[in-house]
Amino acid sequence: MIALWMLPLAAAVTPVQKVLTMMRDMKTKGEADMSNEATMHSEYMTWCKETTNTKEDAIREAGAVIDKLKAQIQKADADAARLTDEIKTLDASIAKMTSDKQASTELRAKEEADYKAVHTDYSESLDAMAGALRTLSRVAGNQANPSFVQSTFAGLPAKARMVLTAFLEGQDGQPSGAPAGNAYSSSVGSVIDMVQELEGKLSEERAALEKDEANAKHAYQMLQQELTMAIEASTEERDTKAQRKAARVSSSASDSGDLSETQATRDEDDKYLAELTALCQQKASDFDARQTLRGEELEALQKAIDIIASGAVSGAADTHLPALVQSFALLRASTHALVEHEVASRLHAKAKLLHSKNLALVATKIEQGGHFDKITQMIKDMIKKLTEEAAEEADHKAWCDGELKTNKQTRDAKNEAIDELMALSEELSASIAKLGEEIAELSAQIAELDKNVEEATAQRQKEKAANTKAVADAKVAIVAVKQAIGVLKEFYAKAAKATSLVQASGPADDAPASFDEPYRGMGGSSTGVMGMLDVILSDFVRLEEETTSEEASQQREFDAFSTESQKDRDAKAASMDMKSKTKTKQEVALNTAQEDLKRTQEELDSAEKYHQELKTNCIEADVSYEERVAGREEEIASLKEALEALSTE
Repeated sequence: MIALWMLPLAAAVTPVQKVLTMMRDMKTKGEADMSNEATMHSEYMTWCKETTNTKEDAIREAGAVIDKLKAQIQKADADAARLTDEIKTLDASIAKMTSDKQASTELRAKEEADYKAVHTDYSESLDAMAGALRTLSRVAGNQANPSFVQSTFAGLPAKARMVLTAFLEGQDGQPSGAPAGNAYSSSVGSVIDMVQELEGKLSEERAALEKDEANAKHAYQMLQQELTMAIEASTEERDTKAQRKAARVSSSASDSGDLSETQATRDEDDKYLAELTALCQQKASDFDARQTLRGEELEALQKAIDIIASGAVSGAADTHLPALVQSFALLRASTHALVEHEVASRLHAKAKLLHSKNLALVATKIEQGGHFDKITQMIKDMIKKLTEEAAEEADHKAWCDGELKTNKQTRDAKNEAIDELMALSEELSASIAKLGEEIAELSAQIAELDKNVEEATAQRQKEKAANTKAVADAKVAIVAVKQAIGVLKEFYAKAAKATSLVQASGPADDAPASFDEPYRGMGGSSTGVMGMLDVILSDFVRLEEETTSEEASQQREFDAFSTESQKDRDAKAASMDMKSKTKTKQEVALNTAQEDLKRTQEELDSAEKYHQELKTNCIEADVSYEERVAGREEEIASLKEALEALSTE
């Protein structure tokens, strides 16, 4: 064993010198720490200022956006309210025009029913007059029973019967001595003339009635067409305004959502700014207190250094303490060996438990021995290295967590967008296909309508040509038959005046049988030529009337068919045009949706690829992050315990 007095004095360091060195090191470190803290605080305050400016700018911008969104919402709501009122007005107008149209139809039906009743009455009266004329014509120029003549008035209108009866009764005052039968025969001719005159008046009145009916029907059709066009225009305007209203309501709802989101973001920024202001103010206050305290500490250290370095302390120590210092150094050397052995043992045990190469390396270095400062510096370097690794891994972990979260949000958003775009594409494809079918069907229906109208037009032309020829032929025949009747009437009138033959006795008795009366023609028989001519004339008159009436009826039916067909065609053409436009819009929307789907799928694929990279760099590891953090913290704690043990020793 080496005696204490045998140690060289040159190696001794007095406690005063050691203390001075330590205090000077403390002051130097304190000054450096104070300067570093001031630099860090300056950077912190710069961050406070920049972040405050950023948040204030964001809050101002959010306020401007909120004001703009509120104005847009107010404008959209006002537009929607105005459009609602306009739609109500249009609905009322459409309802009024629809009601007017229905009322017009009902009035037209009543007028048409009244017309048919009056027209039927006129037609029946004319038919009765024609029958009376035929009956009276058969007895014209012949003696006839007055009651027989009056019986022909039975089917005539009441007014006509009164006029004719009064006329016949006025003939009773005929000259005396004249044959009554012949006088009444003359009256029959006058009655025929009066009946023909009444027939002409009734025909004119019926023609006027038919003209009024045609004018009323035309006016009704024009009114119906005008109301229909007005209703269609108002309906189209109403639908357009309804679409605009829906768009404005949708815009208001969208802006309201943006407003809520912007207000929430602004409120979060307000809250963040308030907390930031409080934090920065507290940090500034704490910094001032720390700087004051650090300054006071440095002043105290300097005073202590001055005191210890004075001759009263340092000089006395140099004179009186060298032997004490040598003894202290020897004692410290022996104690240090024991402490190092204990620290190395603990580090080996902890290294085995944690499977830590770092702790095993430090324990080995301590066992091998070495300069105390080098060992402690090695431990400090190891602690610093582990601390830096922990900070780097924490930063990496935070970065990984942020990237993984952002990547998941991106993938979820892209998947949701893809689902929506696929659903939209399927919906648009189905709608486009359906519209295509409907357009094809409407086109076929329009072609069928055009074909039907073309066929009906050709048929109408054939019917009109046949009816025109039949009426023209009937008119020519009527004139010819009337001429024939006139000729025969004139002949029979002359024949009726023929005198009787003078019969002489004698040879006549011996003569063979022969006529013994003058010839007066064959007109006296109801089945003779005159009767047949009357029937033929009546047939031609009826042919003309019925053909004319049928032509008018057929033309009306054709006009109605043409009008309805044109309305139907216009409606189908308008519907087909609307569907074609809608189909074109949906095809554009489908193309856009498919392009968006392709782009979104590419973005999803990119996000999935990046997710695999993140899994490799952030997730797939043999030891979890928490286990690594815990192990490193225990390593650092063990090294700090070893450093503390060595430093305390």
